[in-house]
Amino acid sequence: MLGLLCTTWLAAAAPLPVVAVGDGPVVAPLNNTAPDQTVPGGWVTVLADCLEERQPARFTVVDRVVLGETTATFKERLEPVRELRPSWVVVALGARELAQEGSQPAAIRAELETIVTQLRAKTRKIRPEVLLIGPVSPALEPGEGRPGEGRPGEGRPGEGRPGEGKEGDEGSEQASLDARIGAYNAQLTELAASIEGVTFVDLWSGWPREPSRRSGLTVGGWTLSDQGHARVAAAVCDAVLAE
Repeated sequence: MLGLLCTTWLAAAAPLPVVAVGDGPVVAPLNNTAPDQTVPGGWVTVLADCLEERQPARFTVVDRVVLGETTATFKERLEPVRELRPSWVVVALGARELAQEGSQPAAIRAELETIVTQLRAKTRKIRPEVLLIGPVSPALEPGEGRPGEGRPGEGRPGEGRPGEGKEGDEGSEQASLDARIGAYNAQLTELAASIEGVTFVDLWSGWPREPSRRSGLTVGGWTLSDQGHARVAAAVCDAVLAE
């Protein structure tokens, strides 16, 4: 009996695994981004610090975020994540696909729904909660064209600089991106409401629309800054502790 009580106590005292998967929330093609060194480990590390500070020893955060991860590539890593027997899975997927001109938010949502359903499947009596991180927009600078066209100076000789456009093009491109992001966030809201145990972490509603404030959350417009990482981590931390 004593042994059983000890085993039960140890199981109850074990930290709850929180596994982060996907990529960052900024909608950007892979060739416009680079690993961010401003915060070691990025928002996942900040999330771990937040959870430890607010509820010491209750959680253990496992970082499975991969630069450039998409819904298609994550499917190859889904089973190893399930084998970790997480209590929570924090999912940041869809931003890379959404960066492509002509992408369809509803189609990306359909791919994500398949992933979420598989993550929610019970594994050895554990059915993890899933937190969906909504994507946010990059801060385009004057002269930048469509995402994926490259950075200045990457073109072939005689072609000019990829991404250069007429004055004002960045405004229309920013508006186009923002519209797709808004539509995809609406899809994620519906998805979370349709599946038990799934929560939508809405970053977009509170994300600055003014260029000067928005640019402070990124480095070079495309990658989260220290402030951006902290903002994402705080929202996810609140969502985990609210469950």
